[in-house]
Amino acid sequence: MSEHLTKVHYLDPETLHRLDDLEMIAREAVEGLRVGSHRSPLKGFSTEFSHHRQYAPGDTIRDIDWRVYGRTGRYYTKLYEAETNYDCHILIDASASMNYGSGKVNKLEYAKYLGAALSYVVLKQRDSVGLSIFDSEVRAYLPPRSSMNIIVQIDRLLREVKPVPRTTIAKQLHDIALMMKRKS
Repeated sequence: MSEHLTKVHYLDPETLHRLDDLEMIAREAVEGLRVGSHRSPLKGFSTEFSHHRQYAPGDTIRDIDWRVYGRTGRYYTKLYEAETNYDCHILIDASASMNYGSGKVNKLEYAKYLGAALSYVVLKQRDSVGLSIFDSEVRAYLPPRSSMNIIVQIDRLLREVKPVPRTTIAKQLHDIALMMKRKS
């Protein structure tokens, strides 16, 4: 366990141990800047061959597959598929309706624990995670980062969340979507 996580309220050592074998996989190909564990729609140089396409003027000669040329007499270039990271945004509704619950844990506390756990799983696989807390307005926004240090910031924001009487979920989801830099 990392030393950053020793001060985290919503992730105890037992929970971290149970989360160690989990991983999240994007259903669709994702765009990203770093190499990760998800297929990318971006084509380019990589270790995983994708397919051939017919050579077009302007393509670099070094990308020509000379074996295919030897068999067919036509020029084809190799295309590769890169693996990349994705950005995960955790959104938490902090309205008074989240106070509902029976026993020790209400919906808001459950959402905080779940948000912290999902953040840890995403970070562990070298993807980026961010957090948005909203009610009738966006109360807090942490842009996605892949550094494990963000877990401490997420935990601090989760501890500070206090429910307020109203929420306007459609407007807030729209506002949060505008803050996102790319597909997430």
